[in-house]
Amino acid sequence: MSQKAHPKIFRIGFTENWFSRWFSKKNFVDNLKEDFLIRRFFSKQAREWGIEKVEIERQPGLLKIIIFSARPGILIGRGGEGIEKIKNRLKKEVLKEQKTGDFKVEVIEVKDPWLSAPLIAQWVATQLEKRIPHRTVMKQAMAKVFAKKEVKGARIELGGRLDGAEIARNAWLQKGRLPRQTIVANVDFAEETANLPYGTIGVKVWLYKES
Repeated sequence: MSQKAHPKIFRIGFTENWFSRWFSKKNFVDNLKEDFLIRRFFSKQAREWGIEKVEIERQPGLLKIIIFSARPGILIGRGGEGIEKIKNRLKKEVLKEQKTGDFKVEVIEVKDPWLSAPLIAQWVATQLEKRIPHRTVMKQAMAKVFAKKEVKGARIELGGRLDGAEIARNAWLQKGRLPRQTIVANVDFAEETANLPYGTIGVKVWLYKES
């Protein structure tokens, strides 16, 4: 079997930056565990809040959580009420044993969700959960993606009991160029899972954009 590399990890240092930016000798294990818990907290409501990604920065006495969202209004709320609620939940559920001192949450708006592979994957998974035929969903998503002039190529791949079939299979739709082996190519990638009554369907999205 071939060896597969994650498209984002493959390009760190070229077109991608690290999602966690900090250095620690003494508290490395605790900080790493905390990063996983923070990401898990936001991943549970990623679709509701339209979260593309979460970046974490640590400085002496300060933890900074940066959320990239297509729905910043839902996150922030009126007068910042939403952010305060999120911070309180983080304190209770995740940062119980926090040793980094103060922390703050920053929200950055994703202006065009159709130029983001994670948000496209979330949309596809949501449509599949509404029991829309998988071919229709893939064609609609591809049409919306290629309405953007920045996109040079895209691929959507689904795997599982598509449309409730007895035997699981894969289906994909690709259009344009997709140089997955070129490190300097700006290829965005995301995975998502659609939960249906007859099982789960895996969603993968590749998006090749202008650098």
